[in-house]
Amino acid sequence: MFVNKSRAEKQGLATNKKIKSYPLTFYKNPPTQTISLEQFETFATDRLRVLKELSRCKSRQIRGTNLHNRMKQFLTKYICPNKIPAEEFNESIQRDIIGHFVLRLAYCSTENREWFINQEKALLKLRAEMNEGGVSNILSNFGLDYPVLSEEEHGDILEQLEDVWRARSNGRYERNHDRTKYRVVPFEMAIDLLSFRKVYLRGGNAYVHEKDLLSIVLKEFRIYLSKCLDVAHQMKGNTIANDERIENFVNKLPNQYLGTDYIPNQNKENTVDINSLDELSATSFPLCMERLHIHLRRTHHLKHHGRLQYGLFLKGIGLTLEDALDFWRREADIAGKNFDKDYSYGVKHNYGKVGKRTSYTPYSCKKLMSLPRNGEVHGCPYKIYNSDLLRQTLDNKGLSKSEIRNVIQLKEAGEEMEACKCTFDAIHPGAPNFSIIHPNQYYDKSVKYKKAEKEFVGVKQNPEVHSEVVYK
Repeated sequence: MFVNKSRAEKQGLATNKKIKSYPLTFYKNPPTQTISLEQFETFATDRLRVLKELSRCKSRQIRGTNLHNRMKQFLTKYICPNKIPAEEFNESIQRDIIGHFVLRLAYCSTENREWFINQEKALLKLRAEMNEGGVSNILSNFGLDYPVLSEEEHGDILEQLEDVWRARSNGRYERNHDRTKYRVVPFEMAIDLLSFRKVYLRGGNAYVHEKDLLSIVLKEFRIYLSKCLDVAHQMKGNTIANDERIENFVNKLPNQYLGTDYIPNQNKENTVDINSLDELSATSFPLCMERLHIHLRRTHHLKHHGRLQYGLFLKGIGLTLEDALDFWRREADIAGKNFDKDYSYGVKHNYGKVGKRTSYTPYSCKKLMSLPRNGEVHGCPYKIYNSDLLRQTLDNKGLSKSEIRNVIQLKEAGEEMEACKCTFDAIHPGAPNFSIIHPNQYYDKSVKYKKAEKEFVGVKQNPEVHSEVVYK
């Protein structure tokens, strides 16, 4: 989709040091450039990184300046900054536009469609807040023709506008409102503002202050993007069916893992005692492993995928081969040839002692979510459980109603790993921030937290010791 610039063109642009602001857009015009398959994939995954980071910031309640600073780094690295050198302007804009349209194809027919709409809306809001032109820039770019309050109407409703302003400003009085700061908007577009008593209604119109126009714009964008996804869904087959590589990439993109891999430490100095597993499962196991441990202890049996998932996890936290064989022999409640046939060989195989003699690594979160299920107990509970069962499970773990509500919202938005992280935060208050991508990572972070917590309790009488230092 990008055509190489001539040398003269590049030289001409290089002499132009002008900096341009990013033009806010509704993405009404699809890209027409020719690009490579690599660029097609890169632009889409980079934009998805930004949307996922926005979603993570929301779940962690990062707002205001902290949100702007965090997302400014992501926008600059993966899409384009708000301030763009003139010689990079066209390329940066096209990178942004192409990424957006590829994600439309990826999310138009998935269960995560609503998540995509919400994140694109959040991204537009963020950019509007960071953009110097702000809402005025949006209105002009999008052709949203909301007329400025006329002098005649301003005189008629000045008193009412002052009443609204006082109501929203905790009684602060303000006279002689600048009429140019108000736009006349159809009342149905301002229902959200009306519920907060931020607008005055008359004759089917809402009189909206410029500070509140962004809410109107975001509602327009949501309606527009939803319609665009309907169109993309109808055209998707004809658009990507001619190229199997593009079709596979687009279809897998919503579930693609974009983070860095977590490799559990296989050379642990401190091995895990099998007699401590009951306690560890209650305090430091992620829900997926705690569930397997409880089921195994109750029924003394796990099916194939469950044994693989839990056995490799135990290996990753430091259970030796000898202890693993002892543990499974005791828990499986069988002996002799049956144990050797159903359990012993599999345990030794996990540790690379038989078969291919490959030492297998514990399953990641993405691997768990892809495992087949036929009435078994393995996999990721945040993906498998319905909301009611997950709510009950979290309540049994002692989470508060607000904490449970946050976890359920993430689960229902398809953010299973973020839901797991939200659970971790509730159980480990004050722990350092990180992104969960692996059950063994959850365990390692929890054990480190519990160790620091014990050390803190041991020295809490020392006024120079602070929890932030301990948990660092």
